[in-house]
Amino acid sequence: DMQLAVHKFNQHRAEMNQKPIAIGVGVHTGTLILGTIGEEKRMQETVISDAVNLASRVEGLSKLYGAPVVMSKQTMDLVINRKDFSFRFLGKIQVKGKEIPTSVYELLEGNPDRLKKLKTETRDEFEKGLELYYKQEFEEASLCFRHVLNNNPKDLAATLYRERAAGFIGHEKPEGW
Repeated sequence: DMQLAVHKFNQHRAEMNQKPIAIGVGVHTGTLILGTIGEEKRMQETVISDAVNLASRVEGLSKLYGAPVVMSKQTMDLVINRKDFSFRFLGKIQVKGKEIPTSVYELLEGNPDRLKKLKTETRDEFEKGLELYYKQEFEEASLCFRHVLNNNPKDLAATLYRERAAGFIGHEKPEGW
């Protein structure tokens, strides 16, 4: 709904010859502490927890992957009516201070209809590329992402992984893999 509201707002901005704006949404689920900090003359509400930090990291991925809505696996696992939504696995992220990587997904409904259609049509090939990438089969992964890009040249996530995979071809296993 937020992405749809921004789309409508941008139509209004276009009528006024203003540039469009974009937002990224990151969703993660976990516990947190909510409270007020400060002193009598300067008080502020805040939230503190590992979950809040991870949510912030997930939101930051929206720009990197060109995905309007990114969610963690923890949130994805809580989606009751998955058949009502379209998702695409975007990969695993390693958050500073955490040993276990977190899987992240793109909610395709956050995309304009045309882009959602293209990402849906290339989802299997994209996810196959990710599987090969994580198996360190970089040449094959690069070919999968190239195929995705042939159908959807503006897919930033496919571009990112194609470049990463191509950069690893002919090199030793990346450190910390």
